[in-house]
Amino acid sequence: MNDDAKITIRSTRLGYYTLALAVAWTFVVSASLFWNIVQERRHTRWELATREARTHFNRDQAFRLWAASHGGVYVPTDERTPPNQHLAHVPNRDITTASGKKLTLMNPAYMLRQLQEEFVGPRQVFGHITSLKSLRLENKPDSWEQSALNSFERGAKEVVEFSVINGEPYLRLMRPMITKKGCLKCHSIQGYKEGDIRGGVSVSVPLTAYLAQERQEVFRITLTHILFGLMGLGGIAIGFRGLKRAEKALLKSEKELRLLSSQLLTAQEDERGRIARELHDSISQSLSAIKFKIEEVFGHAEQEIAATPSDACSILVPMVQTTIEEVRRIYMDLRPSVLDDLGLIATISWFSREFQEIYPGISIDREISIEEKEVPRPLKIVIYRILQEAMNNVAKHSEADRVHLSLTKTDSTIEVAIKDNGIGFDLEKALSTKDSERGFGLGSMRERIELSGGSLSIETSKGAGTVVRATWPSQVVSFA
Repeated sequence: MNDDAKITIRSTRLGYYTLALAVAWTFVVSASLFWNIVQERRHTRWELATREARTHFNRDQAFRLWAASHGGVYVPTDERTPPNQHLAHVPNRDITTASGKKLTLMNPAYMLRQLQEEFVGPRQVFGHITSLKSLRLENKPDSWEQSALNSFERGAKEVVEFSVINGEPYLRLMRPMITKKGCLKCHSIQGYKEGDIRGGVSVSVPLTAYLAQERQEVFRITLTHILFGLMGLGGIAIGFRGLKRAEKALLKSEKELRLLSSQLLTAQEDERGRIARELHDSISQSLSAIKFKIEEVFGHAEQEIAATPSDACSILVPMVQTTIEEVRRIYMDLRPSVLDDLGLIATISWFSREFQEIYPGISIDREISIEEKEVPRPLKIVIYRILQEAMNNVAKHSEADRVHLSLTKTDSTIEVAIKDNGIGFDLEKALSTKDSERGFGLGSMRERIELSGGSLSIETSKGAGTVVRATWPSQVVSFA
């Protein structure tokens, strides 16, 4: 895979991660915004408005209990405060002072009702005293109050609801009225006993001011979260750009590292070539001269002395010959001189012949459809090493008796393939095992191929043979 493809893949992957992080950040900020808005609404409606409603209720209850503790109060009789017809059974409901002023008794409920009706105040807070057994028509509960009174009978201590009154939003709160001893003076005729739920007092608090305050606070919270979210997204964007720069620097370092590795491999190959030449030009020739000299001495001995040649000489000749072959094998493994002298195609032919001499049970057929000049010089030694390693694996592990070697070129690629009819192997296991333990050399093969700009593929399975295929772009000219 070339550098441009790697950059594209890594940039795409980094883009996905950045997008995922941005989505996650947006989700967190949105969740925080939603939670804060819910808390603000709860605070405004359920805490502030409900607190005010309870304050009004407690004030009314304090006033009523105070009046009840005094048995009611006498006030002058007028159109605004006529005698309460429902208190006709109460002794001394109406009295006349020594000065002739007429007074009438106001019981706590009468007092509270008048207070609620006439002193609504600028906040427009409404109160209403009611009962399921109301004596006055004006005290009759509406549908919501009746439902609340029924719930008090079932044990409820408070009922709160948001509703609309005269087109305006209100919070309505209602609590029960418990019959006290002082209440029996006026209400004992209704059958109430001390401790009974006699009715309830409802308070309606307008929400307009609270909702305006809530909207301002929600706007502030929303604006704060938007700014915070944008700052986070900006930080993610800056981080993304920084990571891209770091990624490019990393790819540049990797490219430089590959270049250094290729230079190291080139230096190794140059050193191998030097050693091979020295072995060929020096050691091999010297050993050949020794062999010829021993044979010459041995020939004179047969002519002049009719005796069996020395045992030492008869053993020395094959030993020297073996040494020569061993040295020859070493320098050929290091770097065959034919590769430098005659080229890659001739080397493949020579290698095939040498291989079949060593392993006569394995036949090799070759398919060459490329000219020598079409193979870049740095690629020739790579192809030879891949061929060498793959054939070594065939001989050691495959149990094959036939191998097909191909070296081909198309408009876009140069390809070398080694296909055998052996027993195959477990590729995943081989790749997960150290080369030194298995002897396949797959890691070094892949490294050589990738450093030279190519790619390696291996097709194998148990009992189905193996195909080792290496491909390079036809424009490849170096390891870089």
